[in-house]
Amino acid sequence: MKEETFDRINEINRKTGVSFNRIVNQCMEYALAHYEKQEE
Repeated sequence: MKEETFDRINEINRKTGVSFNRIVNQCMEYALAHYEKQEE
């Protein structure tokens, strides 16, 4: 993971209290959902 990406996720974590892992999982689910839609 790029350092910039890691820092952005940590910033979201600090501001919202949402765990780092949950943010990463939400990002991956969003990306996969949109990737699949592009392939259809």
